Amino acid sequence: MIKMAVFPIPENDGLISITDFIERHRIEDSSQVHDDASAIHWMTQAWCAYVSDHNNASEEFHETEYSHGLVKTMLKRAYDHVEASIVALVTDSTASAEVLSRAVVEASMNVRYVIRGEPFSRLGTYFWNFIREDAKAIQNWEKELIGLSKVEADAIQPMIDRRWERNRGSKMFVADLFGHCSTDEKWPNIAEKFKAVEESMTYRTVYSRMCAQVHNDAEDLLSDFVVATQNPKRLQQMRQETIAFGRLMVYCGIEVFLRALLDCAKVYRFSKAQDIIDDSLCAIYETKTGLYGAAGCLIETQPSQGNQP
Repeated sequence: MIKMAVFPIPENDGLISITDFIERHRIEDSSQVHDDASAIHWMTQAWCAYVSDHNNASEEFHETEYSHGLVKTMLKRAYDHVEASIVALVTDSTASAEVLSRAVVEASMNVRYVIRGEPFSRLGTYFWNFIREDAKAIQNWEKELIGLSKVEADAIQPMIDRRWERNRGSKMFVADLFGHCSTDEKWPNIAEKFKAVEESMTYRTVYSRMCAQVHNDAEDLLSDFVVATQNPKRLQQMRQETIAFGRLMVYCGIEVFLRALLDCAKVYRFSKAQDIIDDSLCAIYETKTGLYGAAGCLIETQPSQGNQP
């Protein structure tokens, strides 16, 4: 077992967070869970603080800040992915944890991009982009009917018709809510989102490595093959490093989520939540940086001073 530095957590609060986490996800109270008690505690505290400030905001805030409800829903989806990545990690599904950590980053970067601009306008762009891409997907699906028999095409056409109906309904709803001002505005790809928040280096290092399991790259297979044939004595060490690397990716995902949460707390002026999220970021950052050595320096670039909380 590779030991890692863990930021201390308040004992009582930590036990409550961990117990709730175990019960909600129906997992065993194992040593693996307690190895990641810091992550469970700090991301739970940060999320609960944000939700509390949001729910206790003034009536004026809820009436005038039109974007906050949608942004909170986006954050909740990212938070669910964070919890799922930890569940995968503590149940020995390291590769799946890496996949989920990328989902965390994708969801969190959408929030960071939205909140760094004019949130309501960028949400409109987000929805219009989906409607356009959905229409393209339906058109491409419909083109595939040409190569099918009449019986097959007749069975599939009603499904396509329902998709078109949903697309038209979504288009009308978004037009009523956001107007057509963002219809043609481009929604950025993931690299452009990182650039927009001035974290392109994170995209080139952390994010690019998160993609390996999603795309089922040959890296892990090649590493096993090379070590097994050239230096079999190192095989166990390499596997421990691989597990540590998966844990590192999970903590990187949590950090990106917390940065999205902090961005939102600042924009919406949730002062109490900001303090707790800041503490959580520091805790996760300190634990994460302690994992680089355990992961065998499998990531090319450790974070610069500018990326510290």
